[in-house]
Amino acid sequence: MLFEEIAKNCIFAYSSEIEPIFGVFSLLNGEDLHRECSNIYGEKQVNEWRKRYHFLFETYNAIKDLYLYDIFDILLDVFTESFTLQVFFDYLVSLPEDERLFRMAGWSYSKVSREEILHSLREDSSLDSLYSKIQERCPSYLGLLSFIRQNNRFLKEYFELAKEMNTPALKGAIEDHIEELETFKTTVVETLKKEKPLETSQIIMGKTFHNRGPYETFYFVPSLMIPGRSFRLFYDNGTKHNKQILICSIRETEKNQKDTVAALKALSDETRYQILKLLSKNGPMKGQDIVKQMQLAPSTISHHMSELKESGLITEEPVKTSKYYGLASNRIKEVLQSIKEDYNL
Repeated sequence: MLFEEIAKNCIFAYSSEIEPIFGVFSLLNGEDLHRECSNIYGEKQVNEWRKRYHFLFETYNAIKDLYLYDIFDILLDVFTESFTLQVFFDYLVSLPEDERLFRMAGWSYSKVSREEILHSLREDSSLDSLYSKIQERCPSYLGLLSFIRQNNRFLKEYFELAKEMNTPALKGAIEDHIEELETFKTTVVETLKKEKPLETSQIIMGKTFHNRGPYETFYFVPSLMIPGRSFRLFYDNGTKHNKQILICSIRETEKNQKDTVAALKALSDETRYQILKLLSKNGPMKGQDIVKQMQLAPSTISHHMSELKESGLITEEPVKTSKYYGLASNRIKEVLQSIKEDYNL
């Protein structure tokens, strides 16, 4: 584990043991965001894992729309110089079952309380009631049943697979990206010379944050295996000893002409263009506030926000029961750069 203070209250941190946690998540999602797992371990090994850990894969597939990214928020509790896969697993299983389950998924979007989770662990009627609340996001009652009442097995298999992925092949792949790790560190250090830590985080991530702390410590973490380009972990505002962890991909961005065309198609609609201008001017906004500003029906705005999100032109930041949308400035820069390169401008 590498922990290095690069500015006041700012830590550059990297652990090879965090990579398999993201690697398993990538496999569970069908490698839809990157194929590093297949590249490192080979298709044969990946298919073998999918067959052997069928409970993990089938359960996840049933409940994946419950926003399972929330499991990464628990890294905030254990991310220290002594971080290991085993430390993270031991901490998760030490949590009270209802607390762990409540923190592992985005229940708040469906207005599900921790108390409802607690009752669902023991009472069938409570589980039935819970399912009725989240049925649109969870197509399988049996999948929900497995996730709730066999959560220990779910976690056990998740971390058993993560440990299997922590191989010399992974370490070799990381060694092949040492230059990218150093480049990320240099970018952070140089930006911190001109900007405050929060503003540095916004520049690197390419978005304006709604939740702005204050944070006592900022961690900047590069990763080869994270899903997506970057994400930010933080406690709610006002939390004692608050911290922010910014995790960013060191993978080279793959240029995809279809993605560029999709983004241009999204931009070509006047309403969507105006929404992006609104977000550029005002910063992160809730969906209902965008509805008021645009003076259009909520269903119309919801459709346009889905199109913008699908094309990667906006960001989404969950805050309790709400979602704040922002301009994905890095993505827009990539689209403009692709046009410039494709037409030799």
